[in-house]
Amino acid sequence: MARAAPLKILSFEEYLAGERDTEIRSTIPSLLEYVVVSQDTPYLQIFRRRNHWQPESCNAEDTFVLDSVGLEITVKQIYRRVKREVGLEVRLPSQRST
Repeated sequence: MARAAPLKILSFEEYLAGERDTEIRSTIPSLLEYVVVSQDTPYLQIFRRRNHWQPESCNAEDTFVLDSVGLEITVKQIYRRVKREVGLEVRLPSQRST
C-alpha cells in the first residue's frame, strides 16, 4: 500500500539551500525527516522535525537510524556502489610478474 504523504525524503544533492529547504519542510506537513547525501565524499546530513530541523552530520564510519522507516544503516552502505569514486576503496596497482 502506497503512502499518500511522505515521511522522509532522501536527496542526492550536495545540499538543499535556504529557500528550497524551507519550501520542502513547509509544503510537506507529514515530513518527519530527510537526508542530504554528498555526491563527492562519504558524508550526509539528517534533518528531523523532532530536532527542529537541526542538521545531524554523519561520516563514512558512522551508523544512523531513520526512525520514520525503522532503518539502521551505515554511511558506507549508502555509498556501496560508488566506493572508488568517493574515496572509500583504494585500488592497488596490479603487480607485474617477472
